[in-house]
Order: sequence, then C-alpha cells, then structure tokens
Amino acid sequence: MQNNYNKIGHIEVLNEYLANLKVLNNNLYNLHFNVIGEHFFTLHKKLDDYYNKVANMYDAIAERIKMLDQYPITSLVEYEEKSTIKSMRSQDFTTKQVYSVLINDFSFMLAFSKELEEYSSGINDHITSSLMGDNINFFEKELWMLTASNK
Repeated sequence: MQNNYNKIGHIEVLNEYLANLKVLNNNLYNLHFNVIGEHFFTLHKKLDDYYNKVANMYDAIAERIKMLDQYPITSLVEYEEKSTIKSMRSQDFTTKQVYSVLINDFSFMLAFSKELEEYSSGINDHITSSLMGDNINFFEKELWMLTASNK
C-alpha cells in the first residue's frame, strides 16, 4: 500500500523540528555554562540533564528523517534559518532568567510536538507520532516542574 501524503512537506516539518531541537540544545549549553546566582548548583546539573535529553531527541528525529529516505539538515546556517527558537548570546543568566527561557522554549516545543504528533497520526506515520508522544510527555512534565519552581 502506498502513502499518498506529501512526503517532502513532512520532511520539511521534521527538519524544522530538528532545527529547533538543535538551537534549543545549544541554548541549553549556553545556560548551563553561564547560569549564576542562588540556585546555581541545582540549575547547572538540571541543564546538563536537559541538553542530554534534547540531544537524544535530536538524534531520534534525524534518524527518523533517514528512515524516510531523506536527509536531515546539518548546516548551522540552515538551523538558524529554519528554527523559531533563536540562538542566545553568551552572557550571565540569573536563575529567574533561566526559568523564563526554559519555560518559553519548552512551551514552544510542547506546542510544536503536539502539532507534529497530530499531523503524523493523520498521515499514518505512527513512528513519528510515537516519538512526539514521548517528547510531549517530557515537555509537559518539565514545564510543570519549572513553573512550580519559578513561583
């Protein structure tokens, strides 16, 4: 049975998602290196967990694109062009700023993951849909904890 969906359009969305994960991961490193203040130790460690988790998400999406017989983008220029999340300059970040950035970027990724999960389900791409389900679980749980920590 042949799929009748727009494979190129699907790959473009997956590459856009991939670009956002890559820029998010880079920003997580930036926050990890440059967090300052009262909760430095806690956030420094948590950011380490986050950039490792997002790196695994990135790898899974890139591999999914290859499974669909296409190419994941790998150019830094393309990441910046396709990503809604933008790279942050290196500077000191207070714990309040870190929470704000994380809540903002994780909220965006949660919404994007939900849209991609719905789209993937609609075209019977159950593998991508399952990947998005895992990402939705992660972003929802972390947003709950970040929001509670930021009060």
